[in-house]
Amino acid sequence: MKHCATSITSKEHAELVEVATPAALGANEVRGRTVCTLISPGTELAWNHTGTSFPSFPAYSAIFAADDIGAEVKGVSEGDLRLVRLGRFRRICFRRRLLWRA
Repeated sequence: MKHCATSITSKEHAELVEVATPAALGANEVRGRTVCTLISPGTELAWNHTGTSFPSFPAYSAIFAADDIGAEVKGVSEGDLRLVRLGRFRRICFRRRLLWRA
């Protein structure tokens, strides 16, 4: 499977780029399919399109459906929808996969 993230690769240019394969699932983590994501038209896009350091990876929230659940996670079942709201979400968000730490 290919893992991708949205990246601002140069001034006013965004594209889907391949990123590293996610690490093994930890005991207190949940991984699942991304249902929808949000890239802020205010903060992230304004900063990234006027920024000077590239590539950058905007996005700060997503809804995902839990697929893989760590042994120590309580209160989450397969298929549950979860909201993730993080500042540097690219590190855990991959093409149609998302990792959430309980």
